[in-house]
Amino acid sequence: MFERLKELVEEVTENSGITEGMTMESNLITDVALDSLQFINLILALEDEYEFEIDFEELDIDEIATVGKLIEYMEGNKK
Repeated sequence: MFERLKELVEEVTENSGITEGMTMESNLITDVALDSLQFINLILALEDEYEFEIDFEELDIDEIATVGKLIEYMEGNKK
């Protein structure tokens, strides 16, 4: 799942080198430098691919801001 997440980050940013050095502890906004639109597009792509849904009205973005937290959330909220 980590490798696929990296691929999707590169797709939504259209930057093939952006994930170099990305780890499970990397913050997608501050460390990887996704802007808000890229972050939302990443979430939408992940929701489609892994069949889960994020309710942004109930979830604090900080809860899914790091790679590890996002993967943990995805694994725990599959349909």
